[in-house]
Amino acid sequence: MRFNLFLGNRDEGDTSLGRLPTDLSPIHYVLELQPDIYTGAPPFFFNGSVSIRFVCEVATSVVYLNSYELNIDGSSLSITAAPDSPVTAPNPVFVKYEEDSTLQFLKIFVDDDLVEGAEYIVNISFDGAIKDVQNQDGLFWTSFISILDGLTHYMASTQLEAHGGRKMFPSFDEPSFKATFDITILRSPDVISLSNADLLRSEARDNGWVADVFNTTLKMSLYLVCFAIGEFDYLESYTASGTRVRVYGRPEYVQELAFADEIAIQFQDWYEAWTGLVDPNQKVGTNTL
Repeated sequence: MRFNLFLGNRDEGDTSLGRLPTDLSPIHYVLELQPDIYTGAPPFFFNGSVSIRFVCEVATSVVYLNSYELNIDGSSLSITAAPDSPVTAPNPVFVKYEEDSTLQFLKIFVDDDLVEGAEYIVNISFDGAIKDVQNQDGLFWTSFISILDGLTHYMASTQLEAHGGRKMFPSFDEPSFKATFDITILRSPDVISLSNADLLRSEARDNGWVADVFNTTLKMSLYLVCFAIGEFDYLESYTASGTRVRVYGRPEYVQELAFADEIAIQFQDWYEAWTGLVDPNQKVGTNTL
């Protein structure tokens, strides 16, 4: 358990200190990521796209997002008024974008102030490098040598706390900005992917890729977004309240996860009894990379 102590003014919205302005608030993300860990050996790379629906709280002509160590496809960038916005607004005209690597901002400029109370959608495509396991900040890869075939197998996973999200996709990467997420992960057919929500469906894509489309998440801070890709099996148990608990690991060692599964159940039962709250996801997953 970790406690954070804040003393004095938090300087919320002070862009000179790297804080996002509070002019805009995210509502919903549609995120698609394609980590390519199948080229035989690192370095590995990923590409993706994100559509962020947000509401304008205070009129502004600059959209501030967090972005760091990403390559932004400027030709893909657009902002439109949401068709079902509660406040009618014209489509803004995109002027330019700027990247500030020092403060880790992506700044998007439009021709006129966004309308207060109106909702908009910003679309961005991007790509970046997958970090190695020694640098677990954002999207990273790890590997193991299988006792079944003696070959090196690669996996990918995420660590977005506290501010690794901006290294994986442009976003409102501060804990106070909460939203829901629709996440799609592209993978090879011989592995599986895991994420916050349950799998909704899998779709065939070009060049042999499979897209795993997950259900919409609960409203949450961005650092809680997670996914993993690899050769996983699992043990499954249920708490007294019916929450599903799974412990994932490499298939050849899955039976050795029994103790971890037992402890996970005990912890989850204790937390639910102590807080008086049942996990709203009705599922908990632990991954042993």
